[in-house]
Amino acid sequence: MAWGELMVFGPDDQRTAELTLCFFPHVDEFIVVDARFRDSKRPRIWVLKATDVLGDEFRRRVESDFSRLLRGGDRPFLRLMGLPQEVEGLIRMHGLRSILEYLGDQPGVSDQGSNSTVAVFFCTGPFLALDNQHMRRAIQKMFAELLPPDDVDECAEHVIRLAECERAAQDTTPGSDVQGMIRGDSDRYGTLWQMER
Repeated sequence: MAWGELMVFGPDDQRTAELTLCFFPHVDEFIVVDARFRDSKRPRIWVLKATDVLGDEFRRRVESDFSRLLRGGDRPFLRLMGLPQEVEGLIRMHGLRSILEYLGDQPGVSDQGSNSTVAVFFCTGPFLALDNQHMRRAIQKMFAELLPPDDVDECAEHVIRLAECERAAQDTTPGSDVQGMIRGDSDRYGTLWQMER
């Protein structure tokens, strides 16, 4: 997608995901669009707080697996060089597991949730530059085939609200207005330096 970063993970790497996670990097809330159970009374749109989902149990699991990664293998240097990618995979796996458990899925139970295709949508860059109308159309295009119209509208409203929070958080991040600092238009200050060789 030209206006955001979308990654799809699943059995067949389909382009239509049953579970979509919409993340806003500077905001504690995120959106889960759950289209797995179409005939259910179960909610399809969830707005969750990262601090509620990624709690002590998540951290314990990641720490335990990280400890195993550090101790495992007979080639310690090769293992350490690949550690960042492996840690990223652990965080992704345990994060998704925590989200599914929060939604009510039971770990270890083979059901529709464990084999679902998952899309991760990072709401950044050009997506945040869209006005509300274009953002609403983009969300309608993404979910029109998966959700009833009322759910699509609800999702769009949540995305628009969190996008506004993301923009506001980016504006208050130190160094976010680098051009303004260089031109002298900003109240903030920054340090520019050249590394000597």
